[in-house]
Parts: sequence; C-alpha cells; structure tokens
Amino acid sequence: RRYDEIQANLRINNRAPYCPPTSCAPTSLDSKWLELQQAEAKYGACIREKSLEFIKKIEYKATPEQLQEFEESFNHFDDNSDGTLNPDEFKAALSALGIAFREDADFEKVFKKVGEGADTISKDLYMKYMKAISEDKGTAEQVETSFMALADGKSYITADQLEGLPEEDRVFLQDNMEVGEEKGTFNYKQLVQKSFVDEEK
Repeated sequence: RRYDEIQANLRINNRAPYCPPTSCAPTSLDSKWLELQQAEAKYGACIREKSLEFIKKIEYKATPEQLQEFEESFNHFDDNSDGTLNPDEFKAALSALGIAFREDADFEKVFKKVGEGADTISKDLYMKYMKAISEDKGTAEQVETSFMALADGKSYITADQLEGLPEEDRVFLQDNMEVGEEKGTFNYKQLVQKSFVDEEK
C-alpha cells in the first residue's frame, strides 16, 4: 500500500518511478514512508510556529479611533471633572468598554497597578493602561495595519520595504508570502490571515 502511494505521488509530480533496492523489505519501506510523513508534518508545524513568532514581533498600535474612544470614556465617567477616576468611576469606564472583573480582588489589583498605588487614576495613566491592553491583543487586523504602514498604505509589500527587518525575518517572509500580482511584490495579508487561522486550530 505504501509502495503504491509513493508511486502515485511520483506520477502526480511527473517524477520517475521509485525502484527500491532488492534488500528493501515492504515493512522497511512502510517505516521509512511513515518517518517521511512525520517529518513533513513537523516541518509544517515549524513553519506555522515561525510565522506566529514573527507576527508577535510586530508592534501593535491602537488606532486613532480607539484612542478617541478611551479619552471619551475617561471624560464621561470623570463625574466631578477633577481629571482623575476613583475606583467606582474606573470600574464603570472599563465596564462600558466591555472589560469586567469576576472578583473584586482582581479589580482592586488592577486599580492599584494602574494608579501606581494612588487613590485615583489620572487621564495619562488611564490612557497608558488602555493602550497597553488594546495593543496586547494582537488581532489579525492590527497586524495587517502594521504591515500596511510598512508598505506605505498598499495592500502588498515589496522586497525593498522589507530591507529594514532583520535578515532572518526578511528571508522567512519572502519564503512564505505569496507572490503579488505586480512584479516584485508579496501578499502579506494572506500570510497574516493564515497565521491567525492556524493559531485558532
């Protein structure tokens, strides 16, 4: 069965038939074929892992719309307009943005950390915290936005635009991005989407 599978793969790829040595028993051939399949699976896993490693290196940036939303939430819940948020105001602001805490102890820990031990949180510290947690999510959309900035707003990237990256990352990208429609370009969106799909599997 393994022998027939090997020969079929060779025919599909227009390769010459495989002629095993006379000393190669069927069980030995099966074993070697299994080792090859395992090696290919391991290689594929390494490619996906390397892809995700590169994705994680990209600097995520909160969008101007997000920053505006954070500032508006601070201003809205700063009830006494003193430029700070007390614990109740901070919790309400986070809740309005979809951030909730199951335990009061968890919230108190975050409040203390964000406020740097103070009884209230300033707008600067609030904005710093909101930017940090939004940029830490690392969504496919954020990564595409980062690539787009590197690509001067275009939906494809050129080899020249990758020159500023470390050689290892540049080689990896060129090896794993699909060639774009225009000569000398690469489809970064395909790589980003595939990376995040693989991560979810």
